[in-house]
Amino acid sequence: MDQIREIFQSAVSNQYVLAASIVVVSLIATVVADFIASRVFRVLAKRSSTTIDDEFVDLSHRPVRTSVLLLGLWLASNQLELSPRLALIITATLKTVAVFVWLIFGIRFISLLLKYLSTVEKNITWIVREPRALPSGAVAFFEMLPIAFISG
Repeated sequence: MDQIREIFQSAVSNQYVLAASIVVVSLIATVVADFIASRVFRVLAKRSSTTIDDEFVDLSHRPVRTSVLLLGLWLASNQLELSPRLALIITATLKTVAVFVWLIFGIRFISLLLKYLSTVEKNITWIVREPRALPSGAVAFFEMLPIAFISG
C-alpha cells in the first residue's frame, strides 16, 4: 500500500504527468457528461409532444463535449510551468474556441427555433411572418457575427 502511495505521489509531483492525467480524465469526463446530459435531456424531451426539444438535444452534443474538453485542457495547462505569455496565449485560444463553438450552437438553435415557430404560426397570434424570417445558414452566420462580437 505504501508503494502505491509513493508511486502516486511521485507521479503527481511531475507536472507533465499531472497535466496528461488531467487531459485523460477530461476525455473520460467528456464522454460521461455527454452521455448523462443526453440521457437526461432525451427522457425529458420524450415527454413533450413537439420535436424541437429532441432536435435541441441533438444540437447540444458538440458544445457540451467541447466545453468539458476545453475545461480539462485549461486545467491541464495551468498545471504546467509556462511563461506568462504562453499561458495567456493558450487560455485565449481555448476561450476563442469555446466562443465559436457556442456561437455556432446559438446560430443553429436560432435557426431551429425560427423553423419551428414558422410551422406553428397559426397557433401563436403574436408571430408576424416576414418573407425573410428564415435566413440561410451562411447568411445567418454573417448577419449574427457582428452581434456576437459587439455583445461580447
